[in-house]
Amino acid sequence: MSAANGGNESAAAASQPQKRGYHREAVDFYVDMLRGGNFSPNSFTFPPLISACTKLGCSSLGQMCHGQALRFGVDNVLPVQNSLIHFYACCGLMDVAWKVFEGMLTKDSVSWNTIIDGFSKIGEMGLAHKLFDTMPTKNVVSWNVMMTGYLNFRKPGNALKLFREMVVQGFESNDTTAVNVIAACGRSSRLKEGRSVHGFLVKAFISLSLIIDTALIDMYSKCGRVDLAQAIFNRMPSKNLVSWNAMILGHCVNAIHLMGLNLYSNGG
Repeated sequence: MSAANGGNESAAAASQPQKRGYHREAVDFYVDMLRGGNFSPNSFTFPPLISACTKLGCSSLGQMCHGQALRFGVDNVLPVQNSLIHFYACCGLMDVAWKVFEGMLTKDSVSWNTIIDGFSKIGEMGLAHKLFDTMPTKNVVSWNVMMTGYLNFRKPGNALKLFREMVVQGFESNDTTAVNVIAACGRSSRLKEGRSVHGFLVKAFISLSLIIDTALIDMYSKCGRVDLAQAIFNRMPSKNLVSWNAMILGHCVNAIHLMGLNLYSNGG
Protein backbone atom coordinates (compact mmCIF):
# COMPACT_ATOMS: atom_id res chain seq x y z
CA MET A 1 0.00 0.00 0.00
CA SER A 2 1.41 3.42 -0.95
CA ALA A 3 1.66 6.22 1.60
CA ALA A 4 -0.90 8.26 -0.34
CA ASN A 5 -3.35 5.38 -0.51
CA GLY A 6 -2.76 4.60 3.15
CA GLY A 7 -3.64 8.18 4.10
CA ASN A 8 -6.79 8.15 2.01
CA GLU A 9 -7.96 4.80 3.38
CA SER A 10 -7.26 5.83 6.98
CA ALA A 11 -9.27 9.03 6.53
CA ALA A 12 -12.10 7.11 4.90
CA ALA A 13 -12.12 4.57 7.73
CA ALA A 14 -12.66 7.26 10.37
CA SER A 15 -14.98 9.52 8.39
CA GLN A 16 -17.36 7.11 6.64
CA PRO A 17 -19.71 6.46 9.61
CA GLN A 18 -19.48 10.15 10.59
CA LYS A 19 -20.80 11.23 7.17
CA ARG A 20 -24.04 9.49 8.03
CA GLY A 21 -24.21 11.34 11.35
CA TYR A 22 -23.25 8.35 13.47
CA HIS A 23 -20.50 9.95 15.52
CA ARG A 24 -20.34 7.27 18.22
CA GLU A 25 -20.24 4.62 15.50
CA ALA A 26 -17.24 6.42 13.95
CA VAL A 27 -15.29 6.07 17.18
CA ASP A 28 -16.39 2.44 17.67
CA PHE A 29 -15.45 1.67 14.06
CA TYR A 30 -11.96 3.07 14.69
CA VAL A 31 -11.55 0.89 17.80
CA ASP A 32 -12.76 -2.20 15.93
CA MET A 33 -10.29 -1.50 13.11
CA LEU A 34 -7.45 -1.27 15.62
CA ARG A 35 -8.47 -4.53 17.25
CA GLY A 36 -8.48 -6.18 13.85
CA GLY A 37 -4.74 -5.69 13.67
CA ASN A 38 -4.56 -4.71 9.99
CA PHE A 39 -5.08 -0.99 10.48
CA SER A 40 -2.40 1.61 11.13
CA PRO A 41 -3.87 5.07 11.79
CA ASN A 42 -2.04 8.15 10.51
CA SER A 43 -2.50 11.93 10.41
CA PHE A 44 -5.46 11.60 8.04
CA THR A 45 -7.33 9.41 10.53
CA PHE A 46 -7.51 11.71 13.52
CA PRO A 47 -9.16 14.98 12.36
CA PRO A 48 -12.49 13.29 11.45
CA LEU A 49 -12.18 11.02 14.50
CA ILE A 50 -11.62 13.93 16.89
CA SER A 51 -14.42 15.83 15.14
CA ALA A 52 -16.76 12.93 15.95
CA CYS A 53 -15.74 13.18 19.62
CA THR A 54 -16.38 16.94 19.53
CA LYS A 55 -19.90 16.45 18.18
CA LEU A 56 -20.55 13.81 20.82
CA GLY A 57 -19.39 16.24 23.51
CA CYS A 58 -17.47 13.41 25.15
CA SER A 59 -14.21 14.60 26.69
CA SER A 60 -13.05 11.10 27.69
CA LEU A 61 -13.33 9.78 24.11
CA GLY A 62 -11.53 12.83 22.72
CA GLN A 63 -8.75 12.50 25.26
CA MET A 64 -8.44 8.84 24.30
CA CYS A 65 -8.06 9.88 20.66
CA HIS A 66 -5.47 12.48 21.68
CA GLY A 67 -3.54 9.71 23.40
CA GLN A 68 -3.79 7.59 20.27
CA ALA A 69 -2.43 10.48 18.16
CA LEU A 70 0.52 10.69 20.57
CA ARG A 71 1.05 6.94 20.40
CA PHE A 72 1.17 6.92 16.60
CA GLY A 73 3.36 10.02 16.41
CA VAL A 74 0.97 12.37 14.59
CA ASP A 75 0.13 14.75 17.44
CA ASN A 76 2.39 17.44 15.93
CA VAL A 77 0.65 17.43 12.54
CA LEU A 78 -1.17 20.74 11.94
CA PRO A 79 -4.70 19.43 11.05
CA VAL A 80 -4.58 17.07 14.05
CA GLN A 81 -3.53 19.90 16.38
CA ASN A 82 -6.27 22.18 15.02
CA SER A 83 -8.90 19.50 15.58
CA LEU A 84 -7.62 19.00 19.13
CA ILE A 85 -7.84 22.74 19.89
CA HIS A 86 -11.42 22.78 18.61
CA PHE A 87 -12.31 19.66 20.62
CA TYR A 88 -10.91 20.95 23.92
CA ALA A 89 -12.44 24.41 23.37
CA CYS A 90 -15.87 22.89 22.72
CA CYS A 91 -15.52 20.84 25.92
CA GLY A 92 -14.69 24.00 27.88
CA LEU A 93 -11.16 22.77 28.60
CA MET A 94 -9.45 25.95 27.48
CA ASP A 95 -6.34 25.29 29.56
CA VAL A 96 -5.68 22.13 27.53
CA ALA A 97 -6.63 23.84 24.26
CA TRP A 98 -4.14 26.61 25.08
CA LYS A 99 -1.44 24.06 25.89
CA VAL A 100 -1.91 22.45 22.46
CA PHE A 101 -1.90 25.88 20.78
CA GLU A 102 1.23 27.03 22.62
CA GLY A 103 3.09 23.84 21.70
CA MET A 104 2.48 24.19 17.97
CA LEU A 105 5.58 24.79 15.86
CA THR A 106 3.41 26.05 12.98
CA LYS A 107 0.06 27.79 13.26
CA ASP A 108 -2.34 28.72 10.47
CA SER A 109 -5.46 30.92 10.45
CA VAL A 110 -7.58 27.95 11.57
CA SER A 111 -5.38 27.53 14.67
CA TRP A 112 -5.69 31.23 15.58
CA ASN A 113 -9.40 31.51 14.83
CA THR A 114 -10.20 28.36 16.82
CA ILE A 115 -8.35 29.42 19.98
CA ILE A 116 -9.80 32.96 19.77
CA ASP A 117 -13.30 31.52 19.34
CA GLY A 118 -12.75 29.25 22.33
CA PHE A 119 -11.82 32.12 24.63
CA SER A 120 -14.61 34.35 23.32
CA LYS A 121 -17.21 31.67 24.04
CA ILE A 122 -16.29 31.59 27.74
CA GLY A 123 -16.35 35.38 27.97
CA GLU A 124 -12.59 35.95 27.99
CA MET A 125 -12.96 38.77 25.48
CA GLY A 126 -9.88 40.66 26.67
CA LEU A 127 -7.65 37.66 26.03
CA ALA A 128 -9.46 36.85 22.78
CA HIS A 129 -8.94 40.41 21.53
CA LYS A 130 -5.28 40.35 22.52
CA LEU A 131 -4.78 37.17 20.49
CA PHE A 132 -6.75 38.70 17.62
CA ASP A 133 -4.46 41.74 17.62
CA THR A 134 -1.32 39.59 17.59
CA MET A 135 -2.32 37.01 14.97
CA PRO A 136 -0.10 37.41 11.91
CA THR A 137 -2.76 37.09 9.21
CA LYS A 138 -6.46 37.77 9.70
CA ASN A 139 -9.33 36.72 7.45
CA VAL A 140 -13.07 37.40 7.47
CA VAL A 141 -13.61 34.49 9.88
CA SER A 142 -11.27 36.13 12.41
CA TRP A 143 -13.32 39.35 12.39
CA ASN A 144 -16.61 37.44 12.56
CA VAL A 145 -15.45 35.38 15.54
CA MET A 146 -14.59 38.53 17.49
CA MET A 147 -17.81 40.35 16.57
CA THR A 148 -19.91 37.32 17.52
CA GLY A 149 -18.10 37.10 20.84
CA TYR A 150 -18.85 40.72 21.71
CA LEU A 151 -22.48 40.30 20.67
CA ASN A 152 -22.91 37.19 22.79
CA PHE A 153 -21.68 39.09 25.83
CA ARG A 154 -23.84 42.15 25.19
CA LYS A 155 -21.20 44.52 23.90
CA PRO A 156 -22.66 45.57 20.53
CA GLY A 157 -20.62 48.79 20.50
CA ASN A 158 -17.40 46.79 20.44
CA ALA A 159 -18.72 44.70 17.56
CA LEU A 160 -19.52 47.84 15.56
CA LYS A 161 -16.09 49.28 16.29
CA LEU A 162 -14.51 46.11 14.94
CA PHE A 163 -16.62 46.30 11.79
CA ARG A 164 -15.44 49.87 11.14
CA GLU A 165 -11.83 48.72 11.56
CA MET A 166 -12.48 45.81 9.23
CA VAL A 167 -13.81 48.11 6.50
CA VAL A 168 -10.91 50.56 6.90
CA GLN A 169 -8.41 47.70 6.55
CA GLY A 170 -10.05 46.58 3.31
CA PHE A 171 -11.49 43.23 4.36
CA GLU A 172 -14.54 41.99 2.45
CA SER A 173 -17.53 41.03 4.57
CA ASN A 174 -19.83 38.04 4.14
CA ASP A 175 -23.35 37.16 5.30
CA THR A 176 -22.15 36.36 8.82
CA THR A 177 -20.47 39.77 9.09
CA ALA A 178 -23.61 41.49 7.86
CA VAL A 179 -25.87 39.70 10.33
CA ASN A 180 -23.49 40.49 13.21
CA VAL A 181 -23.33 44.19 12.37
CA ILE A 182 -27.09 44.52 11.82
CA ALA A 183 -27.73 42.73 15.14
CA ALA A 184 -25.29 45.08 16.88
CA CYS A 185 -27.18 48.11 15.55
CA GLY A 186 -30.51 46.66 16.66
CA ARG A 187 -29.36 45.71 20.15
CA SER A 188 -27.89 49.16 20.74
CA SER A 189 -30.85 50.98 19.08
CA ARG A 190 -28.53 52.75 16.62
CA LEU A 191 -30.99 53.51 13.84
CA LYS A 192 -28.76 55.95 11.97
CA GLU A 193 -25.86 53.52 11.89
CA GLY A 194 -28.23 50.66 11.04
CA ARG A 195 -29.52 52.54 8.00
CA SER A 196 -25.96 53.33 7.00
CA VAL A 197 -25.03 49.64 7.23
CA HIS A 198 -28.15 48.76 5.24
CA GLY A 199 -27.05 51.15 2.48
CA PHE A 200 -23.54 49.71 2.55
CA LEU A 201 -24.92 46.18 2.17
CA VAL A 202 -27.14 47.17 -0.77
CA LYS A 203 -24.04 48.50 -2.55
CA ALA A 204 -21.80 45.57 -1.54
CA PHE A 205 -24.17 42.74 -2.43
CA ILE A 206 -26.02 42.18 -5.71
CA SER A 207 -29.02 40.96 -3.73
CA LEU A 208 -29.55 40.52 -0.01
CA SER A 209 -30.05 36.99 1.29
CA LEU A 210 -32.97 35.72 3.35
CA ILE A 211 -30.87 35.76 6.52
CA ILE A 212 -29.75 39.38 5.98
CA ASP A 213 -33.30 40.56 5.20
CA THR A 214 -34.53 38.87 8.39
CA ALA A 215 -31.77 40.52 10.41
CA LEU A 216 -32.77 43.91 8.95
CA ILE A 217 -36.41 43.32 9.92
CA ASP A 218 -35.30 42.59 13.48
CA MET A 219 -32.99 45.62 13.58
CA TYR A 220 -35.56 48.13 12.30
CA SER A 221 -38.19 46.72 14.66
CA LYS A 222 -35.90 47.11 17.66
CA CYS A 223 -35.13 50.68 16.57
CA GLY A 224 -38.86 51.52 16.45
CA ARG A 225 -39.14 51.68 12.65
CA VAL A 226 -41.53 48.83 12.05
CA ASP A 227 -42.64 50.55 8.85
CA LEU A 228 -39.20 50.01 7.33
CA ALA A 229 -39.17 46.46 8.65
CA GLN A 230 -42.53 45.83 6.98
CA ALA A 231 -41.28 47.29 3.68
CA ILE A 232 -38.35 44.83 3.67
CA PHE A 233 -40.66 41.97 4.62
CA ASN A 234 -43.08 42.82 1.79
CA ARG A 235 -40.41 42.80 -0.91
CA MET A 236 -38.73 39.56 0.20
CA PRO A 237 -38.96 37.03 -2.66
CA SER A 238 -39.10 34.15 -0.15
CA LYS A 239 -39.82 33.95 3.55
CA ASN A 240 -39.30 31.31 6.23
CA LEU A 241 -40.61 30.80 9.74
CA VAL A 242 -37.83 32.95 11.23
CA SER A 243 -38.64 35.93 8.99
CA TRP A 244 -42.38 35.64 9.74
CA ASN A 245 -41.66 35.47 13.48
CA ALA A 246 -39.33 38.49 13.29
CA MET A 247 -42.00 40.56 11.57
CA ILE A 248 -44.79 39.45 13.92
CA LEU A 249 -42.61 40.20 16.96
CA GLY A 250 -41.68 43.57 15.45
CA HIS A 251 -45.32 44.62 15.36
CA CYS A 252 -45.97 43.30 18.85
CA VAL A 253 -43.00 45.02 20.53
CA ASN A 254 -44.03 48.27 18.88
CA ALA A 255 -47.58 47.89 20.25
CA ILE A 256 -49.15 47.19 16.84
CA HIS A 257 -50.75 44.01 18.12
CA LEU A 258 -53.57 43.77 15.56
CA MET A 259 -51.11 43.84 12.66
CA GLY A 260 -49.04 41.19 14.38
CA LEU A 261 -52.08 38.96 14.84
CA ASN A 262 -53.08 39.47 11.19
CA LEU A 263 -49.59 38.45 10.09
CA TYR A 264 -49.77 35.41 12.36
CA SER A 265 -53.05 34.38 10.74
CA ASN A 266 -51.68 34.90 7.22
CA GLY A 267 -48.46 33.09 8.05
CA GLY A 268 -50.31 30.13 9.38
